[in-house]
Amino acid sequence: EHAGALLSGDANLRPHLWESHDVCRQHVTWLASHLDIFKANEGEGRFLTGAEPEEAARQLAQRGAGLAVVTVGERGAVWATAESSGWIEPPEVTAVDAIGAGDAFMSGLIAARLAAATLEAALENATRMAGLAVARVGAV
Repeated sequence: EHAGALLSGDANLRPHLWESHDVCRQHVTWLASHLDIFKANEGEGRFLTGAEPEEAARQLAQRGAGLAVVTVGERGAVWATAESSGWIEPPEVTAVDAIGAGDAFMSGLIAARLAAATLEAALENATRMAGLAVARVGAV
């Protein structure tokens, strides 16, 4: 369907740049439904679905995202596919700066999935990469 490519995206919402919040929500959820991996943070998940993280991830997966992940900061992340869902706990780190955490999370997740890691191993890698990002000042 995608010529063997892994399609991924991060909500990275900027609702004020759209003509309305409804139009933003409609377009971003449509995009998510066409991706193998879609990530939103807690606020973005709530904006897109009106639900808390676990339900937001489930709704995004039910709408077509192959893997929907909602990151929840120091609590880790919640994930869902069409068949299952769960939480991934983050490593213990002393967070000093959240800049780049989402990008590091997605980089770790995508790299592991491309290396044929299991979903659980890929999510663990993603949280480790985010942990490295938050443990230092500025983007990694």
